[in-house]
Amino acid sequence: MLFCSRVKHGGSDKSPAWQRTEEIAQMYCDEGLSYRAIGERIGTSGETIRSILREAGVAVQRKHWKPRQHVEEIRRLYVEENKPITEIVGMLNVTPGLVSKTLRYLGIPIKRGGVRSIVYPELRQLKIGESLELPRVPGTRRHAYTRYYVMAKKAGIKVSVRVISNDKVRVSRKS
Repeated sequence: MLFCSRVKHGGSDKSPAWQRTEEIAQMYCDEGLSYRAIGERIGTSGETIRSILREAGVAVQRKHWKPRQHVEEIRRLYVEENKPITEIVGMLNVTPGLVSKTLRYLGIPIKRGGVRSIVYPELRQLKIGESLELPRVPGTRRHAYTRYYVMAKKAGIKVSVRVISNDKVRVSRKS
């Protein structure tokens, strides 16, 4: 992508808006107008303005996302208390995506690794057809078993998981 200072010429075979590429680029780069505002001035849609700018080689930017809630709590829990994202999600009743986006917005690197299969090493010793009863992950309602699928995948095995009570799941090894 080119920056605002350089604009390719072209688009003469398209609508009149495409013939005003330089003017559109100036409104976007110099005046800082949004696609919609430029579109209203020119008489076209904001999406057309975006297309014109992209084709002209102007580096178009995405809208900048800004967190609205729980920002300080997420930072404190993740950085100071070293809580994993999954625990923060349960504590604040928010989505994992919101927590991750907030951390990226704050410039905090996200620790990778997810759930470690070492939590239940007996998963590795399961033979095909054998089952284990394990505790249900606290704080989860629906899909309490997905954690075990991730652990099994990391251990290199396939499992099926069934909830057998409010606090137990049965993990069975498949072929």
